[in-house]
Amino acid sequence: RLMNESYRLQEDKLKCGFDIVLVAKSAAYGKPFNEIDAAVSILLKKACIYEEKEVIKWKKLLYI
Repeated sequence: RLMNESYRLQEDKLKCGFDIVLVAKSAAYGKPFNEIDAAVSILLKKACIYEEKEVIKWKKLLYI
């Protein structure tokens, strides 16, 4: 449930068109949400499926 919630909170930041499967190891049992959320975030960044909205906005600011 914690991984599901972590994904839900980050879903709007992800690129469309990907199927994502997250499988928890037994070591994740009993971990607090902030640790699970950080781990999911790191995995999504490693997969390079975050949209780069912030970078685009920053580049636009530089050219104005």
